[in-house]
Amino acid sequence: KQWYQRRVRGTSKQHVADDYAQRLAIGQTECEGVINMGLKKLAGLTHDLKSCRMANESVCEVTRNENSSYTIIVYNPRNLPRVEYIRIPLVHPHYSLLDVASGRREHIEFVRTSKETKN
Repeated sequence: KQWYQRRVRGTSKQHVADDYAQRLAIGQTECEGVINMGLKKLAGLTHDLKSCRMANESVCEVTRNENSSYTIIVYNPRNLPRVEYIRIPLVHPHYSLLDVASGRREHIEFVRTSKETKN
């Protein structure tokens, strides 16, 4: 336990922190593959899924292509219903949102990203 706490608190040596970051990245990549396979099967999709790891930073390589349509899966791992906003970085505001489960078009609001954030 102390080994883990030292890495999280930032009291470890740099090479130890770098090793820990590398292990976390490897674990995330492996988990992503398993989760994507499960979500693909549950959603009945035939194409491969891709993840936006940096979506919280207004950057997503997957959604940078202006001429594409996207299937976006929002996954709730809890067994309790949740009502939250989701943020998806898109190039332009010409998209619509369809809730596949209900068949309803949902309201969406586009917020422009500042030039500073884009660069």
